[in-house]
Amino acid sequence: MADQPGTLESLAEALGLALSGLEGVLTPQNAATLFAELGLDSPPDLPGDAGFTQSLEEAAQQVAALGL
Repeated sequence: MADQPGTLESLAEALGLALSGLEGVLTPQNAATLFAELGLDSPPDLPGDAGFTQSLEEAAQQVAALGL
């Protein structure tokens, strides 16, 4: 039993797998497409915002760090 992952570990692994596909999507170039997929009809022009771009890059790095 100790060799099997617990419920929380299994849930974390499944969440990591679900998020791992975001690494290639979380880029400023894909922001308009991402916003459209989220249902925003008129997304703001955030790719030109340095703070937004930095946050998006950090999110992509964190997803990549999951290493799943």
